Amino acid sequence: MLKIASVARIRRIRITLKARAYRAFVSFTENPKRYGWLFAILLCTPMILLVFDGYRLQRELAITSDQMLQERLPAIERYNETKAALTRYQLMLQTWFSNTSASNLKRLEHSRDTANTLFEQLNESELLQLWQQTLLLEYQLQTEVVLGDQDSTTKLQKISFLVGQLHNIAANQQAKIIKAVEAQEQQTLALLQGAKSRSLMLDSAMLVLLLLAFALLYRYLKASNYYRHKAFHDRVTGLPNQSKMLLDLHQRRTKNTILVALELNNLEVYVAGQGYDIIEQIHRAFSQHLVNVLDQLNLNFIKVYRSGKGIYLLSGPVHNPDEVDEQIRRIREALHNPIHTNIGEYHPRWNRGATMVSPATTPEQALDQLYSALAEAGYKGQDSLQFFSNELRDKRKRRWAIQQALGQAIRDNQLSIHYQPQFELQTGKMVGAEALLRWHQPDIGQVSPAEFIPIAEQSGLIIDVGRWVLKTAVHQAAFWYHHGFPTQIAINISPRQFEHPDFISELERLLTEAELPASFIELEITEGVLMKDAQGCLAALHELKRIGVSLAIDDFGQGYSSLSYLHRFPIDKLKIDRSFINDVHQSEMDQVLARIIIELGRQLELQIIAEGVELEQQAQWLTDNGCHLAQGYLMGKPMNSGDLHGLLLNQKPQLVGQEPD
Repeated sequence: MLKIASVARIRRIRITLKARAYRAFVSFTENPKRYGWLFAILLCTPMILLVFDGYRLQRELAITSDQMLQERLPAIERYNETKAALTRYQLMLQTWFSNTSASNLKRLEHSRDTANTLFEQLNESELLQLWQQTLLLEYQLQTEVVLGDQDSTTKLQKISFLVGQLHNIAANQQAKIIKAVEAQEQQTLALLQGAKSRSLMLDSAMLVLLLLAFALLYRYLKASNYYRHKAFHDRVTGLPNQSKMLLDLHQRRTKNTILVALELNNLEVYVAGQGYDIIEQIHRAFSQHLVNVLDQLNLNFIKVYRSGKGIYLLSGPVHNPDEVDEQIRRIREALHNPIHTNIGEYHPRWNRGATMVSPATTPEQALDQLYSALAEAGYKGQDSLQFFSNELRDKRKRRWAIQQALGQAIRDNQLSIHYQPQFELQTGKMVGAEALLRWHQPDIGQVSPAEFIPIAEQSGLIIDVGRWVLKTAVHQAAFWYHHGFPTQIAINISPRQFEHPDFISELERLLTEAELPASFIELEITEGVLMKDAQGCLAALHELKRIGVSLAIDDFGQGYSSLSYLHRFPIDKLKIDRSFINDVHQSEMDQVLARIIIELGRQLELQIIAEGVELEQQAQWLTDNGCHLAQGYLMGKPMNSGDLHGLLLNQKPQLVGQEPD
């Protein structure tokens, strides 16, 4: 199926791009838990840093308060010592005043020196001034006591008063320091409380954000799993799709892998009868049946994928290469059983392509080989199996080259028509000729119609080729007609060309432009075209008969004939297929079949012409059994228009008796 091959080339490019995009997507979603925890860690990191920063702020504030207290504590201690020293000094002064002994004087001096040292350390001007006044009064007191002055009691009272003032001032200064420390402590506590409140609010906000992030992450992972499943699984059957197979093939492989493609090719009958929705039911039933068959055959190592409308892919490691053919045969036999669906039984029919790939083969190359084998299986016909090989690759390349060159050949007028004459067997008179297409491609060489016509049919180029042949043959027939050599030209019409809606109108226009009577054109149509759509074909044939062209059934007997319809078709001629003529002079079975066709034509009043007559024995047998017309190498090879024109000059050609090239 060349159309599949050409479409598959584009499909493979698209699949490769999709597979790369899917692999990039899977790289993140392959292990959701791992990436989920990574995402959570990244989200928690800012919150942890903020909490740590709040703790650091509280710690620094606490340290600042402690440092201030430690800095003020020595001053507080010095004021305490100063007050204690003043108290001792006052006590020692009173003791000495009561008893002016040398020991008391010594203790008084010691307490005075201690207090003096402390005042110097405090370095307070007010305290130092009062202390100097106190020391002056003490000196005066000691002098008066020595002289026996009666006013010494007054001096002692003044000294006590000054000491009390010093004591009060030291206490007040100490209280100020303590009050400042307490105020700083309150401020620090307020800052700490504010920091704690802000940290709590921030932690709460981050916790909410974290919960929201986890909710979004959960929804993302859930959605990614959903879309991942949707991206790599078929919607109808639930099987993994072709993209998933490519990903699986990209994984490390240590053994050879067998790939098999099954293409269901009889679904259009069910679409026509039941509607398109029924196809999904068939695919669901068939996919389940296929999986069950693999289970029953103990082939669970083979994975099933679905690709395209009716294509299923099987992939599995090859444990024993000698068992591959047997495994495929067992699967084929098991799948041939009818499948029960909601609409009844479904009898699957398919083409099969297969390839065995090594671990070194890329998935894209493996898929290319598989689809090449499947397309080649389409050429062989229904229920065929094709393994990929190097010869198949070369054949596919040649077909692709022919398809590409054929379109250019139509535009560059590289095609040509040869004409094979048709004769009356008894008289040897030429009664017409069949137009046969020929193509010589400069790079490829001479290309056989048997090779490029199927390619043209599969690629759709047969429409353009058929138009060119029809136009060329009509103009050539018109040339001979207007120059006094009226000759009927038989033209093969492809199924696609016959089914084209503009075919009849184009033919009628060509005949009108060429001013050629329609009876000089004979259209050859195969039995398959007639039986595909009997009612539609019958209407088209009657329209052609209205125009006046002659109609013939080509290769009659090779396909499937329906005599009940044959008498309804406005046919003028039957062409006996060459397969019945090859051995008609010596094969009794071929003789029986040929007689049946000849008698059928006689009863239906149809002309009978045998094609492929190459031996005189064949021509003699046909003449003896009532076949009047023939064409073949015995009477004339296909020739160009110039050579046929020369033959037309002599209306009584002799039998040349030559073998085909």
